Amino acid sequence: AFAWAAGTVASGERWYAAGAGLALAATAAALLAWADAPAAATVGVMTLVSAGLLAPTARTRTGIAPPFAAAGIVTAFGTAVLGMASIAGMLSPGSWADVGQWGAAATMLWLGGTLACISVRYRIEAAEYLGGFAVLVAAWLALGAAEVSVTAPFAAFAGVYVALTAARWTAAGPGRRTGPAAGWIATVVFVGIPVVAALAARTPADVWVNALWAVGLALVAIAAGIVVRVRAYLFGGVAGLVAVSVWRSFFVLVEFWWVVLGVIGLVMLVIALTWERQQLVLRRTGSRMQEFFDDWQ
Repeated sequence: AFAWAAGTVASGERWYAAGAGLALAATAAALLAWADAPAAATVGVMTLVSAGLLAPTARTRTGIAPPFAAAGIVTAFGTAVLGMASIAGMLSPGSWADVGQWGAAATMLWLGGTLACISVRYRIEAAEYLGGFAVLVAAWLALGAAEVSVTAPFAAFAGVYVALTAARWTAAGPGRRTGPAAGWIATVVFVGIPVVAALAARTPADVWVNALWAVGLALVAIAAGIVVRVRAYLFGGVAGLVAVSVWRSFFVLVEFWWVVLGVIGLVMLVIALTWERQQLVLRRTGSRMQEFFDDWQ
C-alpha cells in the first residue's frame, strides 16, 4: 500500500492510488485471517475499509477520489463475493471468511448502497440498477436467513424492484418509455406469484398465510395503481383479489349449491327482463371508463 502511494506521488498518475486502496483492503483481510476473527468482525472491518476508500468522493469528484472510489467498490464487491461463497459452502466452516447468510445479506446490502451512491455522485445510470439488484439479493438473503418459507415476500421485493427500475428508466431522459409491458411484468411478479401460491396451498395453515399475503399485496397493487395511474397495477390487483376470493370461497359455496343456483337464476331473469337497458348502461359505463383511463399508463 505504501509503495503504491509512493508511486502515485512520484509519477503523478492518480489511478495508481487505486492500487494503494486495494492493497490496504488486502492487508485488512490478511489481518482478519491471521486473527481468525469472527464473522461479524470480518463484515464490519471490510465494510469500514470500503467506506474509508469511498469517503473522499463525498467531498470531491476529482483528484484521487475516483481511484479510491473504484477501490472501495471492488472491496465491497469482493466482500459480497466472500459472503456468497460462504453460503455456497465453499469456505471452511467457522473461519474468518465464513460470514454466514446474515453476513452475506449485510455485505450485499452494502454493495448495493455503494453502487447507488456512486451512481448519484458520478451520474452512472447502470450503477443505480445494479445497486438496486444487489439490495434485492440482500433482501432475499435476509428472508432466507430468517427462514421465511412463504413465497410472497420474495415476489414482493422482486416486483418492487421491477417497478422502480421501469419508473427510473422512464424518468431518466426525455422520450424514454417502457410501455405497458413493464407494468404487467411487475404486476405478475408482485401479485401473480403470491396468488398462484395461495391457490396451490393445501394445508389450512398454508392456505391462510398465502391467501392473506396475496390479498394484502393485491390491495397494495390497487392502491399503487390509483396513486401512480398505472392500469396494469390496478387491474392486476383487482384480478388477483377476485381470483383468491372466488377460489377460496368455492368450497364454501359448493356446500350451499342450491342457494347459489337460486341466486344465479334470479340474476339471469333480471338480466333477461332488462336486457335493452343493461346494454345501454354497459355502453355508457364503457365510454366513461375509457375516458377515465385515457391518460393512464
